[in-house]
Amino acid sequence: MKTRAWMWAGLAIALAGGARTGVAKQAEPVTNLVAALDAAKAGNKLLFVQYGREACGNCQALKGLIRRGQLKLRDTEFVYADVCCDDPATRKAFNDQFKIEGTALPFVIIAAPDGKQLASRSGYGEANEFDRLIDTAEKKFKEEGGPPGAVGGAAPAAGPSRLPMPRPILPDENREVRTWTSRSGSSLEASLVEVTAPYVVLKKADGSKMKILQANLSGGDQAYIEGLRAAPAAP
Repeated sequence: MKTRAWMWAGLAIALAGGARTGVAKQAEPVTNLVAALDAAKAGNKLLFVQYGREACGNCQALKGLIRRGQLKLRDTEFVYADVCCDDPATRKAFNDQFKIEGTALPFVIIAAPDGKQLASRSGYGEANEFDRLIDTAEKKFKEEGGPPGAVGGAAPAAGPSRLPMPRPILPDENREVRTWTSRSGSSLEASLVEVTAPYVVLKKADGSKMKILQANLSGGDQAYIEGLRAAPAAP
């Protein structure tokens, strides 16, 4: 069980931190590019992709800027993908989705919620250089019909630029305990508490809760969630 807990640790987000402070946190890194694309679309957020490797000094420098908050990627505005170029599946997904000029890692892409590339750069950069890249991407996004104001913030109630949001699954502490499986194959016994896109809140046997990206769950789990979402609301 400890091994499973560690395997899921990268997906979990402490529930209490953001609620106590009321301040938007830095976006948590997602290491699966397809899952990150799905999460950006579901959450109507910009996607910040860092494509590199652990042995790359420039890549570690960028991670440090994000970790220390010198480069702000607020979780209300961004999905942050930190993906490895040495993984064949990741390399194919990246090359199929994005184009970039340059040879120095990391490759950084900023994309719209629908995955359309807005801005890119290659190699080392200071925080202010990445800030300018984000500004360029946000400006282009708005010019092409993105929602006005801060990306990920309040958008008009209707209009062609707003992505449809799935109906939330309201909190219920008494749902059945079942086996949840991640895309990577790790599993966890837990019950579903609620779903607020793009996150799922699960409750383990000890009563503790964890918050994970719905996009990181298996197809069977996705079907279970959609079944609950499609069920008639209680009178």
